[in-house]
Amino acid sequence: MLHDLSKQKMHHFQTEHLNTVRTVLIETQYGGVAKGHTDNYIKVHIKSENQLTNKIISVSMVESKSGYVDGKRIE
Repeated sequence: MLHDLSKQKMHHFQTEHLNTVRTVLIETQYGGVAKGHTDNYIKVHIKSENQLTNKIISVSMVESKSGYVDGKRIE
């Protein structure tokens, strides 16, 4: 029951930040997907063939998924 409540709260928090631009520290990158966290600890995945590991980039928060947000890099 608490696990379900936690998922609901995380999803709500993530959706509050959709359609905003956040800074993201990219921590890992495999198979064309870069993964990192925003300054307020939202897990973000973006598609990128460029090496972005250990870089801070601007990301548009696009779609809330289970446990993370799909984003698009803002150049």
